[in-house]
Amino acid sequence: MAAQVKRLQQKRCPGVVSQKISRSPGGIARWSQDQQAPVELSDAGGYRHHMRCFSLFIAMLIGTASPLTAATVQAVPADAFVDSIGVNIHAHYQGTVYDHDVNLKAALVKLGVRHVRDGLVDSQWPTYFARLNDLGRAGIKATLITGVPVDRVLPVAGQLRDAIEAFEGPNEVNLNNWTPERAAQYQKDLWTTVRADATWAQQPILCLSVTDYAYGAKLGDLSAYCDFGNIHPYAGGWEPENRHDWMKADLPTAFTGARAFSGTKPLMITEIGYTTHLAKSGHVAVTPEVAGIYLPRVLLTTFAHQVRRTFLYELFDLHGNPQEPEDNFGLVGKDGVTFKPAGTAMANLIRVLADPGPAFTPGTLDITLSETGARSTLFQKRDGTHVLALWLPTNMWDQSRPYGQKQVEDPADKPCTITFAKAPKRLTVISGLDTTLKETDAPATLPLALTISERVTLVRITH
Repeated sequence: MAAQVKRLQQKRCPGVVSQKISRSPGGIARWSQDQQAPVELSDAGGYRHHMRCFSLFIAMLIGTASPLTAATVQAVPADAFVDSIGVNIHAHYQGTVYDHDVNLKAALVKLGVRHVRDGLVDSQWPTYFARLNDLGRAGIKATLITGVPVDRVLPVAGQLRDAIEAFEGPNEVNLNNWTPERAAQYQKDLWTTVRADATWAQQPILCLSVTDYAYGAKLGDLSAYCDFGNIHPYAGGWEPENRHDWMKADLPTAFTGARAFSGTKPLMITEIGYTTHLAKSGHVAVTPEVAGIYLPRVLLTTFAHQVRRTFLYELFDLHGNPQEPEDNFGLVGKDGVTFKPAGTAMANLIRVLADPGPAFTPGTLDITLSETGARSTLFQKRDGTHVLALWLPTNMWDQSRPYGQKQVEDPADKPCTITFAKAPKRLTVISGLDTTLKETDAPATLPLALTISERVTLVRITH
């Protein structure tokens, strides 16, 4: 299943209803049943720099919508991808795994993530404010979900000046018994309030989120009251690239649903992830190993679909109940220390691709893949090094079986050759994102022959 480097020997390879009980980052309990079948931004948190760069190169993206087979491919900046990644946290959850300043910060630093999402809480607990401000001073900025009375948004935000990089409308309003009229008015009032304040006027504002697109259509056009649309395309146990419209989980369906009330504004995903619970009902689960394989593909897929930022749900497993779906979405286990395969994969992917620095214009590379079914994205770093991510969009989880009979699938690997118009100085194959990162220098013989699989393989190309 892991990618393997091989010499090419004179031969080129041939071309269910899922239910979810959950709590919002704002702490509100919720129940849902998933159905079957260019904006100028403030410098706070680096938004102006990173989002302007994003809009300049987004048209260059290759990959998940179609395989990389063309001879000349436009690369995208590696660090722009890293900066598109965020994670949900609950800094105000007292008495839980989040109530540990050292572990919370250490886990985020180990992940390498620069962005978190949490609730804007009108709290009398000073630790909540201290935690988020400390993270902000460490370069980990927060998008905060509103929902408190609008006249309390700015007073609460005033206690989080080092933390906030964006405001977000209320979370999953249809699940929290908001009428469409109330939800739409809140978004409008949030926009007016923030834009009228000199301190926060340039801060980005995300639209509210929904889980029911029919409900969303009743909100009316809110595009004048947000900088970004907002979706939660949980895929249950399906692969990240799925296009199963009957689940309402695929990205195109989510995009269409969000456009009904946020218009053509660029989109962010503020929740997406996989639960690894052991119950025989509820939100469809996968094993921790499958989550670790899927997660890099989630991030690469959403990035290639022009999603400006993707916040994974969530950092820690909550409460330690293996039977509760909501308790097992974490990248890190219930102890706040032990990384699950998904957390390991995220940390390794960021570690390989991180490349902070001033904006630059990436170039092109003459490269061809023989496997037309492969998904791929070509990144470039500031020193000219390219990194090619490639994988097969295969499903690891047998969704055709009822709960209690599901099993992990082992889809077939495929051979693939990578042809370069100009021989690189060095090729390094990087595997084991979800386990132990391994770098292997490829043979000098070209083209490069690989076996690719459901796991993301990275090829570092040094010129």
